[in-house]
Amino acid sequence: MSSTSTSTSSTHTTTTTSPPAYDITIRELVIAAIKTKVDEISLANGYRNDIANVGIGYRFWGKNDLNAISILPGTEDINHQLGVRSNPMQVTILGFSAFNPSSENPSPVAEPLLADIKHNILGLTFRIPFVLGQNEPSQGDLLRGQTSGATVRIMRINHTTGSWALGNAGGTFRVRDMRGFLLHNENLLNSSGVVVAKGQTIVVEDRFGGYVTTVDYVTGGIEGYPEVGETAIAVTATFSFTYMTMNDNPYLQP
Repeated sequence: MSSTSTSTSSTHTTTTTSPPAYDITIRELVIAAIKTKVDEISLANGYRNDIANVGIGYRFWGKNDLNAISILPGTEDINHQLGVRSNPMQVTILGFSAFNPSSENPSPVAEPLLADIKHNILGLTFRIPFVLGQNEPSQGDLLRGQTSGATVRIMRINHTTGSWALGNAGGTFRVRDMRGFLLHNENLLNSSGVVVAKGQTIVVEDRFGGYVTTVDYVTGGIEGYPEVGETAIAVTATFSFTYMTMNDNPYLQP
């Protein structure tokens, strides 16, 4: 968020550091990163729900807006340290799902949505560079390491070089839900046991833009059962997102 320049003459050297652009706080960046993460909840990404709308702040979603999620940033507990401070910020995420009262029980509709929210916020994501791609997978597919037996679910395929048809495609898989540990240079198999590509060293992605140090689940559940005639049910999940700033400067991280 800052830049440094150095000028040198025959008599002296001067170094100047430009100040950061004080137009967005670290807290705001964290909130935006949370929304970006929640936007990934979809059937195609292996979740149990598709989310049509995600908003920051409370709003009354209409029937045609569902399924929908509201992100409600809350208060912080400040912990001062030497020159910096830790900022655990509570954020409540409300999920709203439609159901048919004549044929559905609201609880089996609500529980998968609550699980999706917790799974999304608490789960890690990874990048796997791949080479020798020969059978193109699809978003949401599970891949298994031929040697390790570890599994991952594909979120995105970034194909940058070569050809799947020629068996030399290369690029990066963005994945989540890793169980076990994939090995460097092992074959990745699809659900039919066919080799998809050879995976390289897996890289853990920064959480929430790299601004957040820890995320903890605080509380959650069904946010009240619907009354007679209502066709929507809400769930709530509260998390604590901890991020660091310099003392008395909400725009800078150490």
